Amino acid sequence: MEYGLWHVERRDTADRDEFAQAALSFCRAVRGLEGVSDCRFFWKPFDVIVVLAEGETAAAWRVNDTGLAAASFALFDLGKATGYEEWLDAKTSEQLYRSAGR
Repeated sequence: MEYGLWHVERRDTADRDEFAQAALSFCRAVRGLEGVSDCRFFWKPFDVIVVLAEGETAAAWRVNDTGLAAASFALFDLGKATGYEEWLDAKTSEQLYRSAGR
């Protein structure tokens, strides 16, 4: 499994409820993609939302999908992306390491 983690800071002019609804729509769009098993968002206390996606590969949420694009623009109109991370589980990491001839 691979995980994607987005940090999105609410813009000062953005309503918190609209921001949360945009994050929920983004999660639903990501969850609708093939190869994605889950996507949820969390508040990082008051002005930052963290979105966590889980899938077979990180490529699952890097697709050209109009629904995902629309949800992304809606979220990032209300918030500013401040970070993105990709995490690999231990099994995937070891497979990658072994496939490199190590």
